[in-house]
Amino acid sequence: MTKTAHVIRHITYEDLGTFEPVLLDYGYKIKYFDAGYDDFLQLSDNPADLLVLMGGLLVFMKMLIFLLFGMSFQF
Repeated sequence: MTKTAHVIRHITYEDLGTFEPVLLDYGYKIKYFDAGYDDFLQLSDNPADLLVLMGGLLVFMKMLIFLLFGMSFQF
Protein backbone atom coordinates (compact mmCIF):
# COMPACT_ATOMS: atom_id res chain seq x y z
CA MET A 1 0.00 0.00 0.00
CA THR A 2 1.41 3.38 -1.04
CA LYS A 3 1.57 6.08 1.59
CA THR A 4 1.39 9.77 0.73
CA ALA A 5 3.50 12.63 2.09
CA HIS A 6 2.37 16.20 1.44
CA VAL A 7 5.18 18.73 1.70
CA ILE A 8 4.30 22.42 2.06
CA ARG A 9 7.26 24.62 1.28
CA HIS A 10 7.66 28.39 1.50
CA ILE A 11 10.64 28.58 -0.88
CA THR A 12 9.97 26.88 -4.20
CA TYR A 13 13.47 25.54 -4.86
CA GLU A 14 13.76 23.74 -1.51
CA ASP A 15 13.02 20.04 -1.19
CA LEU A 16 13.31 17.36 1.46
CA GLY A 17 16.99 16.86 0.70
CA THR A 18 18.46 13.68 2.18
CA PHE A 19 15.16 12.90 3.88
CA GLU A 20 13.41 12.33 0.52
CA PRO A 21 15.14 8.99 -0.31
CA VAL A 22 14.30 7.75 3.18
CA LEU A 23 10.60 8.44 2.64
CA LEU A 24 10.73 6.86 -0.81
CA ASP A 25 12.37 3.75 0.67
CA TYR A 26 9.49 3.52 3.13
CA GLY A 27 7.00 3.59 0.26
CA TYR A 28 5.85 7.22 0.39
CA LYS A 29 4.66 9.08 -2.68
CA ILE A 30 5.76 12.72 -2.22
CA LYS A 31 3.68 15.68 -3.40
CA TYR A 32 5.01 19.22 -3.02
CA PHE A 33 2.79 22.26 -2.44
CA ASP A 34 4.12 25.81 -2.65
CA ALA A 35 2.76 28.26 -0.09
CA GLY A 36 1.29 31.28 -1.81
CA TYR A 37 0.87 29.50 -5.14
CA ASP A 38 -0.98 26.21 -4.74
CA ASP A 39 -4.58 25.67 -3.73
CA PHE A 40 -4.52 24.02 -0.30
CA LEU A 41 -8.11 22.80 -0.67
CA GLN A 42 -6.52 19.87 -2.50
CA LEU A 43 -5.07 18.75 0.82
CA SER A 44 -8.49 18.10 2.34
CA ASP A 45 -9.66 16.22 -0.76
CA ASN A 46 -6.66 13.87 -0.67
CA PRO A 47 -5.52 13.44 2.95
CA ALA A 48 -1.90 12.42 3.45
CA ASP A 49 -0.35 9.93 5.81
CA LEU A 50 2.40 12.46 6.57
CA LEU A 51 2.39 16.27 6.41
CA VAL A 52 5.72 18.08 6.31
CA LEU A 53 5.77 21.86 6.74
CA MET A 54 9.09 23.26 5.57
CA GLY A 55 10.62 26.28 7.30
CA GLY A 56 9.13 29.67 6.63
CA LEU A 57 10.61 33.06 6.12
CA LEU A 58 12.49 34.79 8.92
CA VAL A 59 9.98 37.64 8.93
CA PHE A 60 7.28 35.16 9.92
CA MET A 61 9.43 33.81 12.74
CA LYS A 62 10.17 37.31 14.03
CA MET A 63 6.46 38.13 13.93
CA LEU A 64 5.67 34.97 15.90
CA ILE A 65 8.26 35.82 18.56
CA PHE A 66 6.83 39.33 18.91
CA LEU A 67 3.32 37.94 19.22
CA LEU A 68 4.34 35.36 21.81
CA PHE A 69 6.01 37.98 23.98
CA GLY A 70 3.32 40.63 23.50
CA MET A 71 5.59 43.07 21.71
CA SER A 72 4.55 45.36 18.89
CA PHE A 73 6.14 45.26 15.45
CA GLN A 74 6.10 47.27 12.24
CA PHE A 75 7.00 46.49 8.64
